[in-house]
Amino acid sequence: MQSFKHIPNLLTALRLPAVFVIALWTSWAGVWASAALALFIFAALTDIFDGWIARKLGAVSDFGRLMDALVDKIFILGLLVALMAIDCLPVQKWDDAGVATVTNHWAVLISAFGVILILMREFLITGLRLVAAAKGQVLEAERLGKIKTFLQILAIGHLIGLRAYETHWKLSAVWHQRWEVIITGIFWLSVILTVVSGLSYFIRHRRHLPGLSESE
Repeated sequence: MQSFKHIPNLLTALRLPAVFVIALWTSWAGVWASAALALFIFAALTDIFDGWIARKLGAVSDFGRLMDALVDKIFILGLLVALMAIDCLPVQKWDDAGVATVTNHWAVLISAFGVILILMREFLITGLRLVAAAKGQVLEAERLGKIKTFLQILAIGHLIGLRAYETHWKLSAVWHQRWEVIITGIFWLSVILTVVSGLSYFIRHRRHLPGLSESE
């Protein structure tokens, strides 16, 4: 039984190489993008089951909780950057007939700004957790943070799915446009929750910040 206690950490670690494979297959498009979507769904499910297995095996540890949070951030941030690099964010301009024309460069910049906000928040929160860890404390994710993570995963899954359908299954232009509108809404809602949850997290755990802890 003791040997099985490494399974949750192994599942967590497997999400790291999955980032590279998913990004590569998505960039190849076509049937590869469909395979990338399947792998993404599998990797996202491991994020649920590693914690469940750890609790069942009595293998919950501070190291496991910290690594799970860090790997989650690498998984999401890595894929967001990769999707932005291969132009998978919904930033195209559409004409009245629902046909994609040229890329809207302002939309690209705005989408990149959203990704940067997510990057900033996650790095700052990770820094705060490392400061707390140096004091022997582990700061776990809060409910609002879990909701924004779910929305980020949902947005990434839809982006990969859209890439698969437009290059493999040949989705019609009208439905393509509608799908991009839905994805855009999910993406920006996740950005808003990312910022709000980050501010809430810092306020709640400000005692760990140098200078503030001494003044309270």
